[in-house]
Amino acid sequence: MNQLSYPPVQQALGMLKDLSADAETQHRALVRERALHDERTLIQAAEERGEQKGLQKGLQKGLQDALARMVSSGIFEARARTILGL
Repeated sequence: MNQLSYPPVQQALGMLKDLSADAETQHRALVRERALHDERTLIQAAEERGEQKGLQKGLQKGLQDALARMVSSGIFEARARTILGL
């Protein structure tokens, strides 16, 4: 607790108290907080869409590779597609 008596900390606390009492500053802080939250939400949604798109591409590539291996091993393509659900 002795850090609270340190003059620069006291000065910063005083400034914070003054700022928090100002309605315009509170409003700006709220708007900024909302904007940061919205930005994080948009980035998270974009990342999730990207992950889903990547998973779908990977799945399709894997199925195509499996189809090629099955056909090359002698399974008729139509049968291989049925097995793989293509």
